[in-house]
Order: sequence, then structure tokens, then C-alpha cells
Amino acid sequence: RFGLESTARLSFAPFNTREEVDIFMKSLYNGCTFLRNP
Repeated sequence: RFGLESTARLSFAPFNTREEVDIFMKSLYNGCTFLRNP
């Protein structure tokens, strides 16, 4: 799990904190759900 979070941190370099990454992933997930169910 730690390796996965490290990889995610590297993939989202502009984000400084894990909270920012979580918010981004959550909004991205919500956006995909909205596109799937308009």
C-alpha cells in the first residue's frame, strides 16, 4: 500500500499533500460518474 501511495504521489507531482490528491481523485471520480449518469 505504501508503494502505491508513493507512485500516486509521483504521478500527481503538482499536489503537495495526500489530502489534495484525495480531493482530486474524489472530484475526478464524481466527474466520471456524472458523465456516465447524466
